[in-house]
Amino acid sequence: MSISSDRRLTLSLTILRFSTGAFFLVWALEKILAPDIARRVYETFYFSSPSDEVLLATGILQGAVVLAFMAGLLRFWTYGALLVMHSISVVSTIPSLMDPFSPPNHLFWAAVPVLGLLFVLFLLRERDTLLVLRRPTKNPAKDGVSTTLPAMGAGAIALAFATVSLPAIASESVTVHSFASQPKLVDSANTHWIETDQGVIVIDAQRVVPEAERAVRHIQRLDKPVLGIFVTHAHTDHYGGLPTFKAAFPDVPVFAAAETTRSMREDSRGYNAARKARHGDIFPSQQVISDNLPDRVIDDGDVVELGGLRFEVHKMGPSEAEVTSMLYLRNQGILFAGDLINDGFVPAPLESLDNWLPQLDDIEDRFPAQTSVYIGHGKHGPLDVRLEAQRSYLEALDAAVSAAIDDSLLTGEEAAAIAFDLEGRYPHWHGVGGNARIEVLSAVAGIVAEQRGAEVQGSAAFR
Repeated sequence: MSISSDRRLTLSLTILRFSTGAFFLVWALEKILAPDIARRVYETFYFSSPSDEVLLATGILQGAVVLAFMAGLLRFWTYGALLVMHSISVVSTIPSLMDPFSPPNHLFWAAVPVLGLLFVLFLLRERDTLLVLRRPTKNPAKDGVSTTLPAMGAGAIALAFATVSLPAIASESVTVHSFASQPKLVDSANTHWIETDQGVIVIDAQRVVPEAERAVRHIQRLDKPVLGIFVTHAHTDHYGGLPTFKAAFPDVPVFAAAETTRSMREDSRGYNAARKARHGDIFPSQQVISDNLPDRVIDDGDVVELGGLRFEVHKMGPSEAEVTSMLYLRNQGILFAGDLINDGFVPAPLESLDNWLPQLDDIEDRFPAQTSVYIGHGKHGPLDVRLEAQRSYLEALDAAVSAAIDDSLLTGEEAAAIAFDLEGRYPHWHGVGGNARIEVLSAVAGIVAEQRGAEVQGSAAFR
């Protein structure tokens, strides 16, 4: 016996209602049974961190509405509430939807057909009559409310419920300023500061006192309070000027990874001593550095809220530095990457080239391609462009050193040849640490060879 078109439609709507309801019930139960996971979703997309109690209450309320939706009760209200809630969720992921080919952004597109299903169910709710607890009245336009209420009251209540269930989507406008020190004294290193309506947040603090003083003067011209300072990693061109910043902005919290602070205090790699010997009075003594260390510890996965902004901490292990604390402003699409990405300056894998290349892949997977990345040396730009340039150089360095040490030995002539070849590929790049480009390239070849257990003839370090 054939099934009529009306029966097929009714059955189809029932299947859609139950399957869609199950989809939403999982999200409601997550708030009750797995609040930590639900909180991370809120922190990532809705810029709040609700307590367990708030998540429990929200999950119960949302679950009650979902169960009423699955039972076909108060269809205008329940179908409308889920439609508005899911619309807000989809809107919150627009940046990811617009960049579908950056993993895992294509998964967000699964929410789009669900939104379409909810529209269909809402429009055809009067025809959804199978396995419901209350059948519709003879006048399908009413569905338990007057025909004038849906346009105003019902929509308002659905929106109110959505607001209770999902935090408001907010975007704090920011302006990012940068100061690049003059190569005459040492080399060019960047200090960035983010200006909001509430104040200023500083990223990295220069190397030598005169350049730190000039950066401070630029910040002071804004006539806004400094709310915090971040040190991305333990290289002197990012913290040598920190005592100057702390003197200018006393009592301001300074954030860094525990490994970064320890390296500044212990000088286990000898950077502080070498810089003091080279620069004299314009670089702080070890005692002054130790008296002005960061006083707030940040770690991978932390979120620091300053000036109405949420700084997500993404900590990377040994590669360019011992650790690097990248800072991501998700809502603004801005990443502060320290020296993991450079532009126009020789990148030096002082800790591990073998780690650095996979880290670039990790960064590519974590952040949208058009993220605006601010770096330690050079100009900010689109993440995908900066990543590709950095990867190309590191791969060339990798190949050159690997070929040279097939006999487990890197001679001075081989290091010089590698440096000369790379200089030809990157003729407009500058050296770092006050060293000429060719000196840095030659030393970097030796450093990588040593990391791989080869014997190196000559010095594999630059000052």
